[in-house]
Amino acid sequence: LFLVHRGVVMTPKTVACQVKNLEPVSQDTWRACLRLSVIERVRFEAGHYLFLLMPDGARRAFSIASAPEALPEIELHIRATPGHTAALDVVEHLKSSPVVRVELPQGQCLLRAGERPLHPCRRSDPAHPRAVAGRDQ
Repeated sequence: LFLVHRGVVMTPKTVACQVKNLEPVSQDTWRACLRLSVIERVRFEAGHYLFLLMPDGARRAFSIASAPEALPEIELHIRATPGHTAALDVVEHLKSSPVVRVELPQGQCLLRAGERPLHPCRRSDPAHPRAVAGRDQ
């Protein structure tokens, strides 16, 4: 499988990332900062997501929260509510593993220069960016 964007082929790659930081930003939302190895060359665009590869072989999908220009760092936002076992397992994996594997880029829904998102965030949505930033009280 490969993606073509702006005439460039972007083949998903499995790469190792250092877990640089994991911090809670609200009661049930975590910010994970991952750092790609300097030898890895990957590309992604706004709208792409990645798979976080779990020790049991499961693949957990997350939208990439950081801009492509932030590489080699990648930011993820993880909503881990009580009872959401898969998300809670991801948080525990990130806490206990100094290095994790991800597969990226994934997806074909991209935000192109000059375009606006199709579905703006709603203030009633608990995962609204202001809630993630801890300012939606």
